[in-house]
Amino acid sequence: ECCGTGRCNRHNGTCECAYGWEHDPDIGSCGRQAAKSSDWPGIARCPGTVSYEDDFIDWDDRANQQYLYVSINPTFIEDTSNNITQSVIERFPYLPYTQYQRFPKPLVLDTGTILFNLSSNTSAGPLVIDQGGGWLFFADNNIMFPSIGRMSLANTNNVTTWLSLSMQVSGMTMDVHLDRRKLYWTSAGENGVTDGRLYWEYVDSTNPSANDLTATIGQRYLVDPIGIAVHMFKQRIYWLDKNLSDPITVLRSCDLMGNSYTEVYLYRNIANVSHPANVTDLKIDLVNNSVMFIDSNEPTSIVETDLDFPIYLNKTQKTDYHTDFYHVQIVVTEIEDVVGAASGLYMDGKYGILLWADTKRQQVNFYRYTGKFNNTFGEVYTPERQIDNWPGYYPKIPVGITVDDGMGVPRWGNYLDCYGHGTCLGLAGKWRCECFYGYYGDCQSKECPRGRAWFSEPIVDNIAHDQLLECSNKGRCDQYTGTCQCQRGFEGAACERMSCTNAQFDDVCNGNGRCLSMRDMAAMAKNEYGEPTPLEYGSTPHSAETW
Repeated sequence: ECCGTGRCNRHNGTCECAYGWEHDPDIGSCGRQAAKSSDWPGIARCPGTVSYEDDFIDWDDRANQQYLYVSINPTFIEDTSNNITQSVIERFPYLPYTQYQRFPKPLVLDTGTILFNLSSNTSAGPLVIDQGGGWLFFADNNIMFPSIGRMSLANTNNVTTWLSLSMQVSGMTMDVHLDRRKLYWTSAGENGVTDGRLYWEYVDSTNPSANDLTATIGQRYLVDPIGIAVHMFKQRIYWLDKNLSDPITVLRSCDLMGNSYTEVYLYRNIANVSHPANVTDLKIDLVNNSVMFIDSNEPTSIVETDLDFPIYLNKTQKTDYHTDFYHVQIVVTEIEDVVGAASGLYMDGKYGILLWADTKRQQVNFYRYTGKFNNTFGEVYTPERQIDNWPGYYPKIPVGITVDDGMGVPRWGNYLDCYGHGTCLGLAGKWRCECFYGYYGDCQSKECPRGRAWFSEPIVDNIAHDQLLECSNKGRCDQYTGTCQCQRGFEGAACERMSCTNAQFDDVCNGNGRCLSMRDMAAMAKNEYGEPTPLEYGSTPHSAETW
């Protein structure tokens, strides 16, 4: 019931999904993860509650500490105390909102912790979090020996090379759907040469390899691919191509296996996208079915385009698409040199925040978006200066960014999977609960006693009351206590018998008699001679005399 990740509301017949789950049109209520953007890192816990200081707290009321991860290259400024000479991965405690601000800013709580070094001084690349598996995947873009590595979120000392590569990574994303769980990445190859690649591999593979989709897609559609995102619900891949030989940026797309190729031409006279060499990254807003991407031309912009608009367009039709201002808009543009030369982009759909790495000002900026596509072209929004407390002008260049949004098992208190009334099936069981006897749904609801239904639709001729239903269909089940609240005139654990209660004063037989069942009354009955009758009520099924 409710796919094992929600609770059935018996009053209105709907499922109340656990946090992080929502309705799936194919599976049913609470059947899929509530992803808001292509950066959704997934879930790593079953529904449950937290025992903290002798109190039980609903998980929605408290959250894990969230972390911002940044891949950083050095700038080699001498005589600077916090200079670095190697590319690193750094982690910052991160709050996406503050309780007492009307227009809250994300907060970075301190100067961060360097977790580990990459293999060269130019190795920083894209980052992806796999919450379900408990990994941070990172690109190590060493010119000679590029690779994809991973770090355990639970043990930051557990850092390994996951897959050695032959080409540097220009974009990386993950399909966190529990039936797929794949990592996708692009490699741009040599600038201006049609040698780009698009690869994938299962993140849970024990012997990973690079599965190349280039031949299926078509090499001519992978010139210099940069940035990549997966639309988890439409099951499609999107990427940008910064083809230097063509002054038109192309948003390309195919299905998850490289088939059904389509493309959208982003012409230069819309949103200041003046040359494809300036695009750096893209993300998908799954709520509004739109794509946001970075154009790092001056002035640098973050641009949104609507995926609901038809995208099967020929190159000769590009002006038709891009003079339609209702389907393209600037979301963020440079105001007082705030955006700078943007690189990595992160979309926090949970809190409606865009984060991007500003390589010019060497910081991470943010913009809080409304989550609704604005059908007015050219409305320019001014982002806040930067994340509060970000350690300002320091000799580190941020490249890739991602966020651990705290959807794993709480690191505080005592987390009770399935509310202590079931078994969490874990990642292999898609984070669903298998309830103990007497519980159902996400295991916080108790079943009530069942009895033969007083009233129900007959299934077989001449047989009535043959269904065992909660509260005998004459009461309401209290899901929290597992007890029946019987309708007036009925009583018993399952409301299985009629009562003799006075309708006005709730007195049994008005206080002047005994309440007996019809079976008891039949046993006391006598004929006209004062002798007990031979019939017993209910002993002979379907008897015309006693039915």
